[in-house]
Amino acid sequence: MNFKKIKKYRRIFYLLAIILAIVILSAVHRKYVNTLCADIKVVVLDSSQARFITQNTVIDYLTRTYKKNIIGNTFKNINLYDIESDLKDNPFIKKAEVFRNNNDMLEIQIQQRQALLRIFDKKNNTYYIDNEGNFMPTSSNFAPYVPIFSGNIPAIETTRKHKLLNIEDTTLKNNIYSKCFQMAKELKRNHFTYELIDQVVVNPQKEFELIPKIGNFKIIFGSLNDAEKKIRNLEAFYKQVGPKIGWNKYSKINLEYTNQIVCTIK
Repeated sequence: MNFKKIKKYRRIFYLLAIILAIVILSAVHRKYVNTLCADIKVVVLDSSQARFITQNTVIDYLTRTYKKNIIGNTFKNINLYDIESDLKDNPFIKKAEVFRNNNDMLEIQIQQRQALLRIFDKKNNTYYIDNEGNFMPTSSNFAPYVPIFSGNIPAIETTRKHKLLNIEDTTLKNNIYSKCFQMAKELKRNHFTYELIDQVVVNPQKEFELIPKIGNFKIIFGSLNDAEKKIRNLEAFYKQVGPKIGWNKYSKINLEYTNQIVCTIK
């Protein structure tokens, strides 16, 4: 057999292989789109950390939003992209993946936003800011235990064009909201102080005063300058000084001095 015939047969073989692949893929696709949805499976990946979203809230939402039944319907009639996009619009959902799993179920995997702090502004409006700087509304389902920031915080609109604002928005960057976010992150870096501080008050000078769970005194934190060192000093005070002296001796603990803590006796 000469080279030209080999080349010809090879082209025929490749052509047949392509046609066969197309036929197989078409058959698989027809089977896929005509398969009935057996059930809905909702997996909230971080349910141990937050409960803004539950399996029931997602299924209830699908029932209200989509008039056609999902269970028992063919996958060709279920728009996975629309469901995923709608779920991502939920202010409590960070990520959503919607797909057909190996058991012919519509599977939805949810990752929630994680609140970092809660704001009470001067008009007593309240909302959260998550660990990526996004504003979040409060929820009747779940109230995470995070530090509350209050005091000299002006009221703002937390959405624009139906989208939640981020702390990096030009109208918010470098203002008191940005400082509150940075303060919460500094507290979060140290697990001890994040658990210790119940409330952070913004004073008229836009500096911070801390209200702890343990001790009947006020902690003057001041500005964010040397924040990491101040937090280390506060932890040292609680672990070394407080247990010996007692928690009711002082009215004020001042962290504004770099190398020392100044305590005011009642």
